[in-house]
Amino acid sequence: MSKTRAVLGIDLGTSQLKALIATPDGEILGRGRAAYPVVVPTEGHAETDPEDWWRAARTAVREALAQAANSATTATAGGAGTEIVGLAVTGQMHGVVLAGADGRPRRQAILWLDRRAAAEATAYRELPPDMTAPLGNQPSPGMAGPILRWLTGHEPATVDGARWALQPKDWLRMRMTGEAATDPTDASGTLLFDLPRNAWAD
Repeated sequence: MSKTRAVLGIDLGTSQLKALIATPDGEILGRGRAAYPVVVPTEGHAETDPEDWWRAARTAVREALAQAANSATTATAGGAGTEIVGLAVTGQMHGVVLAGADGRPRRQAILWLDRRAAAEATAYRELPPDMTAPLGNQPSPGMAGPILRWLTGHEPATVDGARWALQPKDWLRMRMTGEAATDPTDASGTLLFDLPRNAWAD
């Protein structure tokens, strides 16, 4: 018996992860979700342990797969189950996950709603316009550029030990595949990306 071909979508939100399994024509076969805490170690700070995202992904995907196995499409007489033929990962923008060469987080992720890098965001506004115009965004403390500047000033040893500075969903994808990458949409929100050149800014 042939399996039902399906795609898996994972959405990494600020406080919960959602998984969805659907056929290529849009029939939903299964859903799952799992929550995790946003830690506020001090006023204006917002962090999450990236490993909590990984645990939530495992829980949510298993829940979605269990529903798919019991769906009307795969539960017909002699049905052989679901074959995942594609995967998409989306999620919260901004923030920073510092990871070592092995992909393990060097500290908790700093999230988009964190405000600790307010002074660093202001410093972006003081740069010459010809340097900042290609970045395409008004600086905000929750963007990767200001956060990395804050980390460099306040946690230099952590930064020195990191190989990757990733967006949240990109860390999750690396945890799944072993490869670090991003897409132009997320890169464009870091204040580190030259939009006209479609490349990292010098």
